[in-house]
Amino acid sequence: MEENILKHESNQILSSILDILDTAINGGIELLTLLYQNMQQSNGIVDDLLDVVHAVNKAQPPIFVDRTYAYISQMADNLNDTLERVKDFLKKREWEKARNLAEFQILPFLRIWKEAFYFWGYIYPNDSRMRLYYEQEFAFHYRSPYWQDDNESEYTVSIVIPAYNHLDTTKQCIEHILKYTDFEKLNAELILIDHGSNDGTLEYFQSIPNAKVIHFKNNIRMYMFAMIPLICQGKYLALINNDILVTKNWLKNLLSCIESDEKIALTVPMTPNICNLQMISVSTNDPEEFVLWANEFNHSNPSLWSDRTRLMPSLCIYRMKTICELGLVDPYFYSMEFWDDDFSLRVRRAGYRQVLCEDTACYHFGSVTTKKAQKEESTLEYGRELFRKKNHVDAWGTGFCYDYTAIQILKQTSLQSNNLDILGLDCGFGDTLLQMRNELRHLNKYCKLYNLTIQPEYEPDLKPLSDEFELHCSSLSNALSSAFIHKQFDIIYLSRDISEYSDYKRIFLIAKQRLKLNGVFLLWSKNPWHVLTLHQMLQFTLPEKRITFLEPSELEVTAQAVFSRVQTLPVKQDISGIDGFVKQHYLGYNKIRNQVVEKISTQCNYLICMQ
Repeated sequence: MEENILKHESNQILSSILDILDTAINGGIELLTLLYQNMQQSNGIVDDLLDVVHAVNKAQPPIFVDRTYAYISQMADNLNDTLERVKDFLKKREWEKARNLAEFQILPFLRIWKEAFYFWGYIYPNDSRMRLYYEQEFAFHYRSPYWQDDNESEYTVSIVIPAYNHLDTTKQCIEHILKYTDFEKLNAELILIDHGSNDGTLEYFQSIPNAKVIHFKNNIRMYMFAMIPLICQGKYLALINNDILVTKNWLKNLLSCIESDEKIALTVPMTPNICNLQMISVSTNDPEEFVLWANEFNHSNPSLWSDRTRLMPSLCIYRMKTICELGLVDPYFYSMEFWDDDFSLRVRRAGYRQVLCEDTACYHFGSVTTKKAQKEESTLEYGRELFRKKNHVDAWGTGFCYDYTAIQILKQTSLQSNNLDILGLDCGFGDTLLQMRNELRHLNKYCKLYNLTIQPEYEPDLKPLSDEFELHCSSLSNALSSAFIHKQFDIIYLSRDISEYSDYKRIFLIAKQRLKLNGVFLLWSKNPWHVLTLHQMLQFTLPEKRITFLEPSELEVTAQAVFSRVQTLPVKQDISGIDGFVKQHYLGYNKIRNQVVEKISTQCNYLICMQ
């Protein structure tokens, strides 16, 4: 009973706060209007807004005491600091500086403050409310006020660089942007965001001519990133980490790609020191030597534009139209990890493309700002769990990044036809099949992608990527026998470990029937004797997944009984200390050392089965 009374009181307080903040936002609009008229009456509105900030921060509901990740008090401090700066500019009659703060700080700060109260106080953690919020409200609430479908944007691109300390790295980033970006020719604006730094970053940003400088007194993590679309006046948004060094033609090339197709939502260049197989291999990791190499390398080439199911955006060009439709950063990911995976998920499920521009290289130092939090706060693990709770699927689930070994096998396979039909089985997010199409396009081959899955959680991801798609609720062998009836395939690729299927022997038989002459069935199986698995068991640590213990030789014999040609390709993993591990745990070490090391260093085995 007491709990219900407290909840009712909290809801009443929350409702009043939301009403007050709506009024404050209207007051911010009125303030901006008066400032454009150089009206001294602006002082009165500023004082009123200061009173609102103080009152709202003091009256916040009790639930926010434990929800520190909402950053309610920090946002209040940011607003208070900005309003005091506006008052100072008004005293000095510096109207333009006051206008800029009103437009690009006060109004967006008020909007995200109100949204924090609304989401964490009213929506979270109710599952049904969260579902409706993301379906109907999220994107609209963070929509850019400058974007109109039927109006020309003031700028072609808004270049945004946020920084939280690391001034020396930030300076290198800005210097390269100024050197290798033709702002006038490309009609670009430069936005520099000091996100609560205390090392002189703000003063440095203020020394950059013609830059729009945004200052947060306090770091509010993901809410700063969520606010970025609210201050950008470009048709496209170029969001750049402060540990990036851009290179010659970087912006021209990326814009050429994203402007080539309205369905492209985002593009990124190749960089070193990044995951997701977006790495570029160069003989040097020296930043300046890399830049000199990239300046010669960067030439626009559409044949090197590769579709991916997700992209890591250390430097990324986003289409503002898509951002306004889907929303960009979700502050729900308050650990600052996996928001980009979440955006990629929304993009691919909406049928948009994500393109890696392999014709353009920029240098990436690698997680300069986030490394400390990843180590001390376990932000990766926490962000991954937040992703799972929101999207009901693991961000690092099947097919989140393409199967590198499978792609190398494909590139060495002799495929006679220029028109290929490829069937993916349980391909999860589907990145491997997209990369197959990328690689075959480089060989001037056209392919049609068919996806078949018995995992319903991946239907929203696979369907938009497929030329044809089917979801079945039966076993995989039954699904394979009845899907895409009367169709045969040049390549069948099984994305999951075949030992996870109890009907694996029948899968071989049906796969042979579904292949064209000289077709290829490509699959893999984890080695149950891998050293890391053995080490886990010896430490009494249970693995994440059930171990099937399908002997590699048994799998090979099963395949050979069905297919005329079977090749086994073991994939090894270099692990330090493996020799000592064998010596410690195996009797007769000297006699069987080579045999055992060979067996337990194999991570998995690929089978290439041909008609």
